[in-house]
Amino acid sequence: MSVAWMWLAASVFTEVLGTVCLKIVSEGSKGWYVPSIFFYILSVWTLERTFSSGLDMGVAYAITGGGVAATVVVVGILFYQEPVTITRAAAIAVIIVAVVVLNVTGGEG
Repeated sequence: MSVAWMWLAASVFTEVLGTVCLKIVSEGSKGWYVPSIFFYILSVWTLERTFSSGLDMGVAYAITGGGVAATVVVVGILFYQEPVTITRAAAIAVIIVAVVVLNVTGGEG
């Protein structure tokens, strides 16, 4: 795995953490705003590092968006008792296929 892909994984992970922190805020724990902002800033910084490491912007952003969306759905199901539906499962499958296609076709400029 190249450095660019490691930065991209960090970007996805930190954006998911920021989103989870916002969920905690929505449940009444306003002190979680600060970690949420921190993780979102860190996510943007690691995405910039991804670009600087040579991964194409379009590929990186598509994978970030899809990766975050799929991961947040899984987190919601596992930790927040959100429903498992055929639509959600199909959407995650489509995201995984899209990420694989982008990975196979390249992305490092």
